[in-house]
Amino acid sequence: MSMYRVICVGEVTIQLLRDNKDSLTSVLDAFVHDPLVEWEEEKIKLEILYQQDRKQQNSQTDAKRKNSVKPATDLRSLAKNSLKGIEKKLRGHYRPTPEKPEHAYEKEVSTSNLVQQLLIQEATDTANLTRMYPGWASWH
Repeated sequence: MSMYRVICVGEVTIQLLRDNKDSLTSVLDAFVHDPLVEWEEEKIKLEILYQQDRKQQNSQTDAKRKNSVKPATDLRSLAKNSLKGIEKKLRGHYRPTPEKPEHAYEKEVSTSNLVQQLLIQEATDTANLTRMYPGWASWH
């Protein structure tokens, strides 16, 4: 086990976050109730995406249209839904990319496997590096 994995990548940090997930969740939950946090912008983004999805589905069958999910209209439920991803990660469920389906959260990942398999792979992925810095180029 290398020191890079243990310290730099964060096995210790991730384990500390998981051990103290109740405290962290309580702190984050305060943002749900904070009137200064702008959840309205997120609601508008979701409604625009929903409208675009409905336009695309107008040409499809009624069965497919029923599978469409309407965004939450209640700002409090929208705020609570935004914390679900964090809560899942604190329990050890990890979805590597947003493109993965929601059921990708089903398998629990241990701290060492999370660091080794997912975080280091993502940090060294050429596609991620090119998105991070437009002038980056692989020189090998």
